[in-house]
Amino acid sequence: HQVKKIKYLNLNKYYQNIKIQDKELKEVYQKNKSFFVEEFKNINLVELTPQNLTGKNIFDDSYFKIIDKIENNILDGQASKIIFNQYNLTALKVKEINNKKITSDGKKYNEIDEDLFKEIYKIKNTNSPKIINLNNKYYLVEITAIIKKEKSLNDKDVSNLITKQIKLKEKIVNNTKIANEIISGKFNKNDMQKFAKENNLEIKSAEIKSLKDNSIFTESLIRKIFQTPNNKLNIVADTKLSKNFIIFVDNTEFKKIKNNSAEFKKYASKAKLNFSREIFSIYDNSVNTKYKITINSKTVDRIKNSF
Repeated sequence: HQVKKIKYLNLNKYYQNIKIQDKELKEVYQKNKSFFVEEFKNINLVELTPQNLTGKNIFDDSYFKIIDKIENNILDGQASKIIFNQYNLTALKVKEINNKKITSDGKKYNEIDEDLFKEIYKIKNTNSPKIINLNNKYYLVEITAIIKKEKSLNDKDVSNLITKQIKLKEKIVNNTKIANEIISGKFNKNDMQKFAKENNLEIKSAEIKSLKDNSIFTESLIRKIFQTPNNKLNIVADTKLSKNFIIFVDNTEFKKIKNNSAEFKKYASKAKLNFSREIFSIYDNSVNTKYKITINSKTVDRIKNSF
Protein backbone atom coordinates (compact mmCIF):
# COMPACT_ATOMS: atom_id res chain seq x y z
CA HIS A 1 0.00 0.00 0.00
CA GLN A 2 1.03 3.63 -0.46
CA VAL A 3 2.07 6.33 1.99
CA LYS A 4 1.73 9.93 0.92
CA LYS A 5 3.90 12.74 2.28
CA ILE A 6 2.22 16.03 1.55
CA LYS A 7 2.18 19.74 2.22
CA TYR A 8 -1.27 21.19 2.75
CA LEU A 9 -2.97 24.51 3.17
CA ASN A 10 -6.24 24.62 5.09
CA LEU A 11 -8.51 27.12 3.32
CA ASN A 12 -11.18 27.13 6.03
CA LYS A 13 -9.48 29.91 8.00
CA TYR A 14 -9.24 31.93 4.78
CA TYR A 15 -12.97 31.48 4.13
CA GLN A 16 -13.87 32.28 7.73
CA ASN A 17 -12.13 35.63 7.41
CA ILE A 18 -14.11 36.67 4.34
CA LYS A 19 -15.84 39.93 5.16
CA ILE A 20 -19.36 40.34 3.84
CA GLN A 21 -20.27 43.90 2.91
CA ASP A 22 -23.63 45.28 4.08
CA LYS A 23 -24.39 46.22 0.50
CA GLU A 24 -24.04 42.59 -0.61
CA LEU A 25 -26.22 41.37 2.26
CA LYS A 26 -28.96 43.83 1.28
CA GLU A 27 -28.77 42.88 -2.39
CA VAL A 28 -29.17 39.16 -1.65
CA TYR A 29 -31.97 39.90 0.81
CA GLN A 30 -33.89 42.00 -1.72
CA LYS A 31 -33.56 39.34 -4.42
CA ASN A 32 -34.78 36.58 -2.08
CA LYS A 33 -37.26 38.52 0.03
CA SER A 34 -40.11 36.12 -0.68
CA PHE A 35 -38.22 33.26 0.97
CA PHE A 36 -37.79 35.08 4.28
CA VAL A 37 -41.35 34.73 5.49
CA GLU A 38 -42.39 33.53 8.94
CA GLU A 39 -45.69 31.86 9.68
CA PHE A 40 -47.75 32.66 12.78
CA LYS A 41 -50.96 30.98 13.86
CA ASN A 42 -53.91 31.97 16.02
CA ILE A 43 -55.03 29.03 18.16
CA ASN A 44 -58.16 28.21 20.12
CA LEU A 45 -57.71 25.33 22.55
CA VAL A 46 -59.62 23.62 25.33
CA GLU A 47 -59.05 20.36 27.18
CA LEU A 48 -62.15 18.16 27.10
CA THR A 49 -62.35 16.83 30.65
CA PRO A 50 -65.14 14.80 32.31
CA GLN A 51 -65.75 17.81 34.53
CA ASN A 52 -66.48 20.27 31.72
CA LEU A 53 -68.45 17.77 29.59
CA THR A 54 -70.45 15.72 32.13
CA GLY A 55 -69.94 17.53 35.42
CA LYS A 56 -68.29 14.41 36.83
CA ASN A 57 -64.67 13.57 37.64
CA ILE A 58 -64.68 10.11 36.07
CA PHE A 59 -64.09 8.89 32.51
CA ASP A 60 -67.37 7.00 32.11
CA ASP A 61 -69.45 6.00 29.08
CA SER A 62 -71.33 9.29 29.05
CA TYR A 63 -68.02 11.19 28.72
CA PHE A 64 -66.80 9.12 25.77
CA LYS A 65 -70.22 9.31 24.11
CA ILE A 66 -69.95 13.10 24.15
CA ILE A 67 -66.43 12.91 22.71
CA ASP A 68 -67.76 10.70 19.90
CA LYS A 69 -70.67 13.07 19.35
CA ILE A 70 -68.37 16.09 19.09
CA GLU A 71 -66.14 14.25 16.61
CA ASN A 72 -69.16 13.32 14.47
CA ASN A 73 -70.43 16.91 14.57
CA ILE A 74 -67.01 18.13 13.43
CA LEU A 75 -67.10 15.65 10.52
CA ASP A 76 -70.54 16.98 9.64
CA GLY A 77 -69.06 20.47 9.42
CA GLN A 78 -70.28 21.92 12.69
CA ALA A 79 -68.44 25.11 13.67
CA SER A 80 -66.38 25.18 16.83
CA LYS A 81 -68.39 28.15 18.11
CA ILE A 82 -71.50 25.98 18.32
CA ILE A 83 -69.59 23.24 20.16
CA PHE A 84 -68.15 25.74 22.64
CA ASN A 85 -71.59 27.23 23.29
CA GLN A 86 -73.33 23.85 23.54
CA TYR A 87 -71.01 22.60 26.29
CA ASN A 88 -70.25 25.99 27.79
CA LEU A 89 -66.53 25.62 27.05
CA THR A 90 -64.04 28.44 27.43
CA ALA A 91 -61.17 28.37 24.93
CA LEU A 92 -57.60 29.32 25.61
CA LYS A 93 -56.80 31.82 22.83
CA VAL A 94 -53.23 32.20 21.62
CA LYS A 95 -52.51 35.00 19.18
CA GLU A 96 -49.81 34.96 16.48
CA ILE A 97 -47.41 32.23 17.59
CA ASN A 98 -44.77 30.56 15.42
CA ASN A 99 -43.60 26.94 15.39
CA LYS A 100 -40.91 27.76 17.99
CA LYS A 101 -43.58 28.92 20.47
CA ILE A 102 -42.51 32.55 20.01
CA THR A 103 -45.26 35.15 19.65
CA SER A 104 -45.06 37.96 17.10
CA ASP A 105 -43.94 40.37 19.83
CA GLY A 106 -40.93 38.15 20.55
CA LYS A 107 -42.12 36.50 23.77
CA LYS A 108 -41.77 32.81 24.58
CA TYR A 109 -45.12 31.10 25.21
CA ASN A 110 -45.00 28.15 27.63
CA GLU A 111 -48.67 27.65 28.52
CA ILE A 112 -49.08 24.69 26.15
CA ASP A 113 -47.28 21.36 26.58
CA GLU A 114 -44.50 20.84 24.00
CA ASP A 115 -45.88 17.59 22.53
CA LEU A 116 -49.39 18.98 22.33
CA PHE A 117 -48.13 22.16 20.68
CA LYS A 118 -46.35 20.13 17.99
CA GLU A 119 -49.57 18.28 17.20
CA ILE A 120 -51.54 21.53 17.09
CA TYR A 121 -49.04 23.18 14.75
CA LYS A 122 -49.37 20.32 12.27
CA ILE A 123 -52.90 21.51 11.49
CA LYS A 124 -52.76 23.27 8.12
CA ASN A 125 -56.33 24.47 7.65
CA THR A 126 -58.08 27.35 9.39
CA ASN A 127 -61.56 27.16 10.94
CA SER A 128 -61.45 23.35 10.92
CA PRO A 129 -61.85 22.15 14.52
CA LYS A 130 -60.14 18.94 15.48
CA ILE A 131 -60.00 16.65 18.50
CA ILE A 132 -56.49 15.64 19.54
CA ASN A 133 -56.01 12.58 21.75
CA LEU A 134 -52.65 12.78 23.53
CA ASN A 135 -51.49 10.96 26.65
CA ASN A 136 -55.05 9.82 27.43
CA LYS A 137 -56.33 13.39 27.29
CA TYR A 138 -58.65 14.96 24.73
CA TYR A 139 -58.35 18.48 23.36
CA LEU A 140 -60.56 20.49 21.05
CA VAL A 141 -58.31 22.60 18.85
CA GLU A 142 -58.82 25.07 16.03
CA ILE A 143 -56.48 27.26 14.01
CA THR A 144 -58.47 30.44 13.52
CA ALA A 145 -55.93 32.29 11.37
CA ILE A 146 -52.56 31.85 9.67
CA ILE A 147 -50.53 35.03 9.31
CA LYS A 148 -47.40 35.24 7.20
CA LYS A 149 -44.96 37.99 8.05
CA GLU A 150 -41.88 39.07 6.18
CA LYS A 151 -38.68 38.74 8.18
CA SER A 152 -36.38 41.74 8.13
CA LEU A 153 -32.66 41.70 7.45
CA ASN A 154 -32.18 42.58 11.14
CA ASP A 155 -33.43 39.10 12.05
CA LYS A 156 -30.35 37.07 13.08
CA ASP A 157 -31.61 33.91 11.36
CA VAL A 158 -32.01 35.81 8.10
CA SER A 159 -28.64 37.58 8.20
CA ASN A 160 -26.86 34.34 9.22
CA LEU A 161 -28.49 32.39 6.41
CA ILE A 162 -27.59 35.02 3.81
CA THR A 163 -24.01 35.19 5.14
CA LYS A 164 -23.68 31.40 4.79
CA GLN A 165 -25.04 31.54 1.24
CA ILE A 166 -22.57 34.25 0.24
CA LYS A 167 -19.63 32.40 1.83
CA LEU A 168 -20.66 29.16 0.11
CA LYS A 169 -20.73 30.99 -3.21
CA GLU A 170 -17.26 32.43 -2.47
CA LYS A 171 -15.95 28.92 -1.74
CA ILE A 172 -17.32 27.56 -5.01
CA VAL A 173 -15.94 30.46 -7.05
CA ASN A 174 -12.53 30.45 -5.34
CA ASN A 175 -12.09 26.65 -5.37
CA THR A 176 -13.01 26.55 -9.06
CA LYS A 177 -10.58 29.38 -9.85
CA ILE A 178 -7.68 27.67 -8.04
CA ALA A 179 -8.51 24.29 -9.61
CA ASN A 180 -8.49 25.82 -13.12
CA GLU A 181 -5.21 27.62 -12.43
CA ILE A 182 -3.62 24.38 -11.18
CA ILE A 183 -4.77 22.55 -14.32
CA SER A 184 -3.48 25.32 -16.61
CA GLY A 185 -0.17 25.59 -14.72
CA LYS A 186 -0.83 29.13 -13.50
CA PHE A 187 -0.82 28.05 -9.84
CA ASN A 188 2.27 26.17 -8.67
CA LYS A 189 4.05 25.41 -5.40
CA ASN A 190 5.49 28.92 -5.23
CA ASP A 191 2.02 30.38 -5.73
CA MET A 192 0.78 28.19 -2.90
CA GLN A 193 3.45 29.65 -0.61
CA LYS A 194 2.67 33.18 -1.79
CA PHE A 195 -1.07 32.64 -1.21
CA ALA A 196 -0.36 31.38 2.32
CA LYS A 197 1.84 34.38 3.14
CA GLU A 198 -0.61 36.95 1.78
CA ASN A 199 -3.51 35.48 3.74
CA ASN A 200 -1.60 34.71 6.95
CA LEU A 201 -2.06 30.96 6.54
CA GLU A 202 0.31 28.18 7.55
CA ILE A 203 1.49 25.45 5.20
CA LYS A 204 1.69 22.20 7.17
CA SER A 205 3.10 18.74 6.50
CA ALA A 206 1.35 15.40 6.88
CA GLU A 207 1.99 11.74 6.23
CA ILE A 208 -1.04 9.73 5.20
CA LYS A 209 -0.79 5.98 5.58
CA SER A 210 -4.32 4.78 4.88
CA LEU A 211 -7.88 5.82 4.09
CA LYS A 212 -8.69 5.58 7.79
CA ASP A 213 -5.84 7.92 8.73
CA ASN A 214 -8.32 10.78 8.97
CA SER A 215 -7.26 12.93 11.91
CA ILE A 216 -7.11 15.85 9.45
CA PHE A 217 -8.77 14.63 6.25
CA THR A 218 -11.93 12.63 5.71
CA GLU A 219 -11.80 9.32 3.85
CA SER A 220 -13.21 10.88 0.65
CA LEU A 221 -10.50 13.57 0.69
CA ILE A 222 -7.76 11.00 1.29
CA ARG A 223 -8.93 9.10 -1.79
CA LYS A 224 -8.42 12.27 -3.84
CA ILE A 225 -4.99 12.82 -2.26
CA PHE A 226 -3.96 9.23 -3.07
CA GLN A 227 -4.91 9.90 -6.71
CA THR A 228 -2.59 12.92 -6.90
CA PRO A 229 0.89 12.15 -8.36
CA ASN A 230 4.21 13.24 -6.87
CA ASN A 231 5.19 16.92 -7.20
CA LYS A 232 1.63 17.84 -8.13
CA LEU A 233 -0.84 20.26 -6.61
CA ASN A 234 -4.52 19.58 -6.08
CA ILE A 235 -7.46 21.24 -4.38
CA VAL A 236 -9.63 18.85 -2.39
CA ALA A 237 -12.95 19.55 -0.72
CA ASP A 238 -15.88 17.61 0.68
CA THR A 239 -19.35 17.73 -0.86
CA LYS A 240 -20.60 20.41 1.56
CA LEU A 241 -17.41 22.49 1.19
CA SER A 242 -16.96 22.40 4.96
CA LYS A 243 -13.38 21.14 4.44
CA ASN A 244 -11.20 22.75 1.76
CA PHE A 245 -7.48 22.15 1.21
CA ILE A 246 -4.75 22.90 -1.30
CA ILE A 247 -2.34 19.96 -1.20
CA PHE A 248 1.07 19.31 -2.70
CA VAL A 249 2.38 15.73 -2.87
CA ASP A 250 6.06 15.62 -1.88
CA ASN A 251 6.52 11.88 -2.14
CA THR A 252 4.69 8.57 -2.46
CA GLU A 253 6.10 5.40 -0.91
CA PHE A 254 4.81 1.97 -1.85
CA LYS A 255 5.43 -0.28 1.12
CA LYS A 256 5.94 -4.00 0.67
CA ILE A 257 3.77 -6.32 2.71
CA LYS A 258 5.18 -9.59 4.04
CA ASN A 259 3.53 -12.65 2.49
CA ASN A 260 2.68 -14.26 5.82
CA SER A 261 1.36 -11.10 7.51
CA ALA A 262 -2.29 -10.51 8.44
CA GLU A 263 -2.27 -7.39 6.27
CA PHE A 264 -1.13 -9.39 3.23
CA LYS A 265 -3.92 -11.91 3.77
CA LYS A 266 -6.46 -9.08 4.04
CA TYR A 267 -5.38 -7.45 0.77
CA ALA A 268 -5.07 -10.85 -0.94
CA SER A 269 -8.60 -11.70 0.08
CA LYS A 270 -9.89 -8.36 -1.22
CA ALA A 271 -8.00 -8.76 -4.49
CA LYS A 272 -9.33 -12.30 -4.92
CA LEU A 273 -12.88 -11.18 -4.30
CA ASN A 274 -12.57 -8.26 -6.69
CA PHE A 275 -11.00 -10.52 -9.32
CA SER A 276 -13.81 -13.08 -9.03
CA ARG A 277 -16.41 -10.32 -9.26
CA GLU A 278 -14.76 -8.97 -12.39
CA ILE A 279 -14.69 -12.44 -14.01
CA PHE A 280 -18.35 -13.07 -13.31
CA SER A 281 -19.27 -9.55 -14.43
CA ILE A 282 -17.50 -10.09 -17.76
CA TYR A 283 -19.07 -13.55 -18.10
CA ASP A 284 -22.51 -12.23 -17.20
CA ASN A 285 -22.26 -9.42 -19.76
CA SER A 286 -21.01 -11.71 -22.53
CA VAL A 287 -23.70 -14.31 -21.93
CA ASN A 288 -26.40 -11.66 -21.72
CA THR A 289 -25.19 -10.14 -24.98
CA LYS A 290 -25.15 -13.48 -26.77
CA TYR A 291 -28.21 -15.16 -25.33
CA LYS A 292 -30.09 -12.22 -23.76
CA ILE A 293 -30.52 -14.05 -20.45
CA THR A 294 -29.72 -13.22 -16.81
CA ILE A 295 -27.54 -15.49 -14.63
CA ASN A 296 -29.30 -16.63 -11.47
CA SER A 297 -27.74 -14.52 -8.67
CA LYS A 298 -27.94 -17.34 -6.10
CA THR A 299 -25.99 -19.66 -8.41
CA VAL A 300 -23.32 -16.99 -8.91
CA ASP A 301 -23.05 -16.46 -5.15
CA ARG A 302 -22.51 -20.19 -4.61
CA ILE A 303 -19.76 -20.23 -7.25
CA LYS A 304 -18.13 -17.13 -5.72
CA ASN A 305 -18.12 -18.73 -2.29
CA SER A 306 -16.12 -21.67 -3.66
CA PHE A 307 -13.14 -19.39 -4.34
